[in-house]
Amino acid sequence: MKKVSIFLSLLLITAVCLGCSAAGESQADKEPGFSGDAQVKVVTADGTALTIDEKIMSASEIAVFETTQGKSGEEPETNTHRGVLLKNVLSQAGVNIDSVNEIKCTSLDGFSKVYSKTDLNDPEKLFLTFQMDGEQLTYNNQDCFFIVAKNESFKQNWSKFLGEIVIS
Repeated sequence: MKKVSIFLSLLLITAVCLGCSAAGESQADKEPGFSGDAQVKVVTADGTALTIDEKIMSASEIAVFETTQGKSGEEPETNTHRGVLLKNVLSQAGVNIDSVNEIKCTSLDGFSKVYSKTDLNDPEKLFLTFQMDGEQLTYNNQDCFFIVAKNESFKQNWSKFLGEIVIS
């Protein structure tokens, strides 16, 4: 009887410890939040200039997700990202999503990529990210954003070092 009592006590302690451990993990996923000084200028179809910054990002729901991309002749690489669904953050910034036909994203290094309304409306595709693999995204030692095409198998559909989004 004493052995059963000890066994049940150990089982209870283990369950409590595992519960605390799991709660800490889920809390960590809920807490990442945005911190940093990254900003991106948004120009709407009517010429209105908006800024996505800490205030807008902090008011948006942060997603944590993985992508796996490959390069010809190399093993695929998996990365963990933190960011916000682009459609949601644009809406949070004041963009009327229904009026968007396409968006042109221009990087600080001059690269431009155009995404369609279909891309924007895909709930698994375009994310405005601020972290990859636990590291803040930077360009020339300044915080920046990437647009990550989550369900794409190659990074060529990403916009890195985002400087401006023009909506038409």
